[in-house]
Amino acid sequence: MSDGTENLDPQPNERPPVTESPAETQADAQVELGEGQETPVIEDDSEEIDFDGEKYKVPKKLKDSFLMHGDYTRKTQEVARQREAIEARAAEVAREAEARKGLEKEIGRLTLIDEQLERYQNVDWAALRASNPDQANTHFQDYALLRDQRENLAAKVQRDITERSQKSQQDFAKRYAETNEVLARDIKGWNQELADNLRNFAIASGVSAGELTQLATNASMVKLLHQAYLGHQLSTAKQPAPIVPKVEAKPIAKVGGAGPRMVNVHDPNLEMDKYVEARRKQGFGKR
Repeated sequence: MSDGTENLDPQPNERPPVTESPAETQADAQVELGEGQETPVIEDDSEEIDFDGEKYKVPKKLKDSFLMHGDYTRKTQEVARQREAIEARAAEVAREAEARKGLEKEIGRLTLIDEQLERYQNVDWAALRASNPDQANTHFQDYALLRDQRENLAAKVQRDITERSQKSQQDFAKRYAETNEVLARDIKGWNQELADNLRNFAIASGVSAGELTQLATNASMVKLLHQAYLGHQLSTAKQPAPIVPKVEAKPIAKVGGAGPRMVNVHDPNLEMDKYVEARRKQGFGKR
């Protein structure tokens, strides 16, 4: 009688799958590669570049292309910014011209009213009122109307001048700040001391105060001025003094000095040996 357990035994051809360990798998892989062979190492052919403030890894062969593209992009953006600044400045100049035209027109009206009021300066109102009250009243009303118009118009002109002055200062401050941002980005070591040096260099080169004001809000011109300043500094830099070879001083030969003293052979006090020696030098006694 069967107890029902014989079917639980594995059949001879049915074996449970054997799971290989990672070490065995790696060993098998090495066997497949061959005895003594190592796993090939793939060389990293990439290089890191900085593009728009971000780090990227690109193939070395494409590095120059990416950098050239980045430089082209930066220059294109700079040109676009300059174009926008020029267009904005042109629109601002047009608005300023229109506002100036309106202000000049108001000043012309103010001048005309002043000329009309001037005719009433010497009027004797009491005498005119006594002689012709109606005429005096009419003229006085005209005078009062002109005076009120003049007061209101003068106040408006003054208000317009003040507003234009404030707006001009604000616009200049804005353009000046934007220019300094560009200079701080494009000129290494840009600070107030360098700005003062450029200003003094410009003045020494003949740039006027009005031209300096325009220059302060033109980054491109300031960069050109900076290049000129660097060139000037380089050309005027102190060069080392030339080395002069040291020459040893030699005594100057005496010219025209007294030669050997001649002996007077006719001197009665001359000693005999000196007389003989003197005569011998003169050639006497030689055969």
